[in-house]
Amino acid sequence: MQEAFIKVWLKAAVFDPSRSSPITWLSALARNTAIDRLRARGSRPAEPLSAAAFAVPDPSASACATLEASEQSRLMASCIDQLQDRQAAAIRGAFFGGATYVELASREGVPLSTVKSWVRRGLVHLKCICTAGAAAEEEHGLFVASQERPASILRPLPMRAH
Repeated sequence: MQEAFIKVWLKAAVFDPSRSSPITWLSALARNTAIDRLRARGSRPAEPLSAAAFAVPDPSASACATLEASEQSRLMASCIDQLQDRQAAAIRGAFFGGATYVELASREGVPLSTVKSWVRRGLVHLKCICTAGAAAEEEHGLFVASQERPASILRPLPMRAH
């Protein structure tokens, strides 16, 4: 910045008001001084990346884990679709929607014990469906994911206070 003001002082006699306004001339002079300064530094070779840059962990799931989770979601949706409508809705609400049994009961307008029965019977039936599906996949050579897939899918979400 100081160099620009020195140039303005030294070249004030050269300023021609018919060519530009004073502020335009001053801006051009400051800009050209900054560009000259950058060019005088020269280009520096880029520093190589340190090993620490490559050691930063990636918090996202791996492609295989994402693919397996997608396959598990597809399988679970297919199995739940085979349940009775009320059982399927109760399980989706409780395990995937995060609703409590009390919330589901008030939403459906039924007693709490009825919702608990729907979920319990639905889970028992769902376990049979998933186990039968896994056995059929193994029998036909289609079973690709881990052997504990049906059990890992049926883990409930943590219950929240109501």
